[in-house]
Amino acid sequence: MAYIGSKPAENVVENDSIDTAKLANNSVTTDKIAAGAVATVDLQDQAITTDKLADNSVTGPKLNGGAIFGRLTALSVIFGQ
Repeated sequence: MAYIGSKPAENVVENDSIDTAKLANNSVTTDKIAAGAVATVDLQDQAITTDKLADNSVTGPKLNGGAIFGRLTALSVIFGQ
């Protein structure tokens, strides 16, 4: 096909032309998500599990007042464990 001027670029996606409806399931991977792009409001309830928490990442002030009540044993209080 002949063109007047330059041949149009092939496989070029215009800015903001791909929306959620056009993305296949599982097509966005971790490597494609910008650092800081996921906020607290984006996380589903119960999405953060023990396996996903770093050691010592949950401190006393972050716990609900009754979160550990009943899980402490007399020995854990005495020995600080």
